[in-house]
Amino acid sequence: MEHYPEKNIWKSALQYGFAIGILSYALSFMGSKIPSFSFVFLLLSLGITLTIFYKGLVRFRDSILNGEISFGKAFQYGFLIALTGTFVRSFTNYFTSNISPEEKEEIVMEQIGALESSGMDPEMLETFVTFFEKIMEPSTLAMLSFAIYLVYGILVTLIVAMIVKKDALDY
Repeated sequence: MEHYPEKNIWKSALQYGFAIGILSYALSFMGSKIPSFSFVFLLLSLGITLTIFYKGLVRFRDSILNGEISFGKAFQYGFLIALTGTFVRSFTNYFTSNISPEEKEEIVMEQIGALESSGMDPEMLETFVTFFEKIMEPSTLAMLSFAIYLVYGILVTLIVAMIVKKDALDY
């Protein structure tokens, strides 16, 4: 059984998760303000997220566990990072949508304009607008973003845990 200080695990996971949550929100925000570069900001956010997860798991493996970590322990620690990042990102989405509801309206109007220009049926457009406005409510948006970011975090954790795992050599 692996023994390591619980305090170090939580502190480190909170730091890496907080960094992921804040940076991914900042890049998402910049992507929404500069739509022509939104794909670039998305790729940058993915790269930064993977890098932070990797650095966090390698640091945990090398400094706390003396260079050995099983896939299960790597996944557990990565999940703590993902959970922290998910809470931070969902909270910032909720906070932003409550602080600036006009931004929500701007997003809805952009989507309506794009759908109208694509020639969508007016009845179908009305249904979409009603549905989209319900989704853009702060509490619904926070719950949806929490679920989406948590699934994303778990997928990233699985990938990085497979790369980082380093079992003890059995002779």
